[in-house]
Amino acid sequence: MLMFAASAVLRASPGGFSFCYRSAAGLRAMSDLAAGKKAAAVKAVNDWVKDKQKIGIGSGSTIVFAVERLAERVKAENMNVVCVPTSFQARQLIIQHGLQLSDLENHPQLDVAIDGADEVDPQLTLIKGGGGCQTQEKVVAASANTFVVIADDSKQSTYLGEKWHKGLPIEVLPFAYKPVQLKLEAMGGSAELRIAKQKAGPVITDNGNLILDWKFIAEKGKNWLQLSSRIRASQVNIELWCWSWEWNATSE
Repeated sequence: MLMFAASAVLRASPGGFSFCYRSAAGLRAMSDLAAGKKAAAVKAVNDWVKDKQKIGIGSGSTIVFAVERLAERVKAENMNVVCVPTSFQARQLIIQHGLQLSDLENHPQLDVAIDGADEVDPQLTLIKGGGGCQTQEKVVAASANTFVVIADDSKQSTYLGEKWHKGLPIEVLPFAYKPVQLKLEAMGGSAELRIAKQKAGPVITDNGNLILDWKFIAEKGKNWLQLSSRIRASQVNIELWCWSWEWNATSE
C-alpha cells in the first residue's frame, strides 16, 4: 500500500493496487506538510490496523503520527496488538506510547507493516533510507502480509531523483565501502559516505554498518529493477531500498 496525504491513497498488495482520495483539509492548525503526514498516517492506522494483529512499525517523522494514532486506538478500543520495530527510533516510540514490543524472532510473520518513503514515482518505485534504517525496514516489510507506505504529496515525483536529491542510500560493510563506492560511480553520478552531524566520522547504522548515498543521474526511463540487481551483484553491499512493485495494477 502507498498512501499520499492531501492527494491520493494507493494500496499495494500481492493482488494489486487500489486507489482512493484522501485530503488533509481540517488540519490547518499544523503546517501543510505536517498536516499531510498526519492525515495519511491516521488513515493508514484506521484502515489497516485491527485487533490481535502483529504490526511492523517503520521509522521516520511520519511514523510518529502513526504510532500516536495506534496508541489512541489501543487505549480507546482495548485492542491487543504486538509491535515489531524497524529501528532504535521505532523501538523508542513503541515503548514511549505503552505499546506491546516484540521482534521477528518471536513474531516472524506479521499482519501488516507501516512505513514512510523518501520519494515515489508513478510506477510506485520507492526510495527509502534517508533515516539510515532501510535494511531492517525492508526485512520487516518483507515479513508482513500487507505493506503500507505513508507519504505526503511532496514525495510524489515523475521520476526518482526529481525531488529527492540526497541520493539512493545503500548500507555497506565498513571494510567494503570503497569497492562499493567505486562500482556505483562507474554506473554514473557520485557515491558519498554519509557523515554524522553530531559526531566525528561517518553515520553508523543500527546494524553497525556504513551508508553510501548514491547520487545517481536522475532521468526518466531508468530500469530500477535492473539497476538494483546490478548493485546487489557486487556482493559487497548489505542493502539498499529502491523497491519497484512487480504486481499488476487493479482498482476498486
